[in-house]
Amino acid sequence: MLEKEKEALAKRIAGEITLSSDPGKTMRKWREIFGISQTELAEHLGVSSSVISDYEGGRRKSPGASTIRKFVEALLEIDEKRGGNVIKAFSKTIEGELPTDAILDIREFSLPVTIADVVKAVKGEVVANPHLLDRRIYG
Repeated sequence: MLEKEKEALAKRIAGEITLSSDPGKTMRKWREIFGISQTELAEHLGVSSSVISDYEGGRRKSPGASTIRKFVEALLEIDEKRGGNVIKAFSKTIEGELPTDAILDIREFSLPVTIADVVKAVKGEVVANPHLLDRRIYG
């Protein structure tokens, strides 16, 4: 499934974690983007959920390359088991399939914002899934 896109996404995630001034916060961001709980990720990795919590909360030293690799592989494997929706969504931005005349900027928010905040900022109108307005997004 989308091997080239999956590899590109894995490199993006790993690079962002590695270069981040707060790797734990970046790990949490990506775990939340994939919609994976600390418990589910911990079970997949064969560690306790407190290990994940400690990394994300900065209570453990920055993860090494091997830990980051396992973390990224786990996110991708769990997503694939669920149908690969996150990988597919990111592959569209990686492949450049999005129309560039409609995109003004692509980047991550420094802090997550709710969908309701974005709707308000762009003076938008919610036409579907109003139950998701409290969901936090990163960019």
